Amino acid sequence: MVNNALLNSLSDTRLIVTLRRSFIRKHRIKKEILEKLGITKIHKAEVVLDGVKVWNDLKKVVGLVEIERVAATEAEKIARERPRLPRPSYQKPKFVPYFQTTSSEASSS
Repeated sequence: MVNNALLNSLSDTRLIVTLRRSFIRKHRIKKEILEKLGITKIHKAEVVLDGVKVWNDLKKVVGLVEIERVAATEAEKIARERPRLPRPSYQKPKFVPYFQTTSSEASSS
């Protein structure tokens, strides 16, 4: 027997699920759960219905995601306004060998 107040409160809310850790080298079932929820990239947020089946799935991947419960009317607005974290820039350092002469030294000799 499920409490009717609990069911009503679940229908009025949504979950914003954000992937915070990579699922590389994780169990296949965890990958399937995240793909079923539509979460495939780190820092991607998805709005899902708040329900018992969803919570059963989220219990298995709780170490990889961040879960936030919000009102159904505000869920899409909050997910859209939340800033995505910028990707880190991977710029290679300029390689200059120690034996290379500069242009001013080469012209003076």
